[in-house]
Parts: sequence; C-alpha cells; structure tokens
Amino acid sequence: MTRKSSGMLRLTPEEYDRWQAKCPVCGFERLWCNCPKAEGRPTAKPSSRKPVRVVASEAETQVAVLAFLRKHPKIAFAVRMNSGMAREQNADGTERVIRYGFRGCPDVWAMLRGSGRLLVVEVKRDGKRPTDDQQAVLDAVNGGGGIGVVAYRLEDVANALEAA
Repeated sequence: MTRKSSGMLRLTPEEYDRWQAKCPVCGFERLWCNCPKAEGRPTAKPSSRKPVRVVASEAETQVAVLAFLRKHPKIAFAVRMNSGMAREQNADGTERVIRYGFRGCPDVWAMLRGSGRLLVVEVKRDGKRPTDDQQAVLDAVNGGGGIGVVAYRLEDVANALEAA
C-alpha cells in the first residue's frame, strides 16, 4: 500500500480484493462488518471501564418537551416560563431585587385544545425531586382540574397527555 501525493491510498490488486472481500457471516464488506467472529477481523479486548449512562440535561429535556407540545394536536399553545430574581443598581446607588415568575413556578405551561385545561410541566433531571414550592403548585393545578406533571423524560409528558 502506498500513499499518493494527493493523500489517497494506492492499493495493490491483492490488497484491494482483500479490502472488498465479503464477510462469510453477515455478507457485508469486511471493512464495515461488525461480526465479532468474522475471519480476519480484529477482536476487541474486554473493557475494564464501567459503561457510561448518558443522561440529558434539564435544559435539553425542556427544549424537547416544548418542541413536542408545540407540535402536538391536543395542545393549543405551550410556553417556557422563566422565574427567578435579578439585582439592579438604582441611580442613587441603592440596590433593589426584581423577582419574575413566582416561587414554585413550573418550567412549561400549556393549554389543551378544546377543553382549555391547563397543563404545567416541571422538568427535572434523573434523581432530582421538585422543591416543596414546586410540588405545591403541581398539586394545586391537579386539584383544580388541570394536569401537573414532573417530567424526567419526554415520555412522562406524552403519557400524561395520552391519559388526559
């Protein structure tokens, strides 16, 4: 095998035939074959590392929930509700606190088409729980005929909508 000045590899006819050969197990070219026992295929050593579980961040889940709700036929509208506070310096040098939203305000607000029922979603990462204020708001929404959901995954919202 030689490398041309253009960066391309030049294979001998024997190398090309070996590269193009089909796997006897799956029929794919050996280059793309994933059969562990295919002839001529290097076998991987067992890893000593623990498998890594990929978990979506809360922000990624919020984006997915909003996109899902905005396209769902049962939903009239869906919005992200920000809450928190900011400090601002006044002209006289004093500082004031501006609060937006309210304590326990859910992350996503939506309204069901036709019935007008309120749907609120508090998005959490796996292993996290809603605060007492957040749980109180969800309980109030559920008690008033709406749908209050804690969503760890998009499926949690889909299941709540299916049950509605």
